[in-house]
Amino acid sequence: TSRIFVTGSGTTAMHIALTALLDEGDEVVALTPIWKNLLGAVEMAQARTKEVPLTEEDGKWRLDMDRLIGACTSQTRALLITTPSNPTGWVMNHDEMKAILEFARAQNIWIISDEVYGRITYDEAYAPSFLDVAEEDDLLLVINSFSKSWAMTGWRLGWLIGPAQIEKAVQD
Repeated sequence: TSRIFVTGSGTTAMHIALTALLDEGDEVVALTPIWKNLLGAVEMAQARTKEVPLTEEDGKWRLDMDRLIGACTSQTRALLITTPSNPTGWVMNHDEMKAILEFARAQNIWIISDEVYGRITYDEAYAPSFLDVAEEDDLLLVINSFSKSWAMTGWRLGWLIGPAQIEKAVQD
């Protein structure tokens, strides 16, 4: 089995992730603001998006964990998180990732983490990744591409990393 799936772009990786997971009427809780095409991709998968905005305090963006968790219902199939965030620049830390993973495990909710800006940071060589704190079989799909971090916006190559159990759905 494979955990890494090479795609024609990061956007293609996102579409594959969403169509592999979602059925008509499923709900995706998305941290916003995010690139509008991601919300459109959820809609194309015939799912609904429930937006949970980051909060801004004293010029810094923050995640309200209670608000994120409170937005989830029995219809929630996935959490959609972009970290580092486009357009805010907000970066989720490892403690927040661990808390979200713990919640998602308990609720059997997938996490789709768009990490295409992971190497565009000011303080570190790369931003924290869910892959740093997740177990191999967690319900986690991480999206990445070369286009942003390596300044290759014309080079359409991306990838998707997920648990072995998603392999058949991704390939279909």
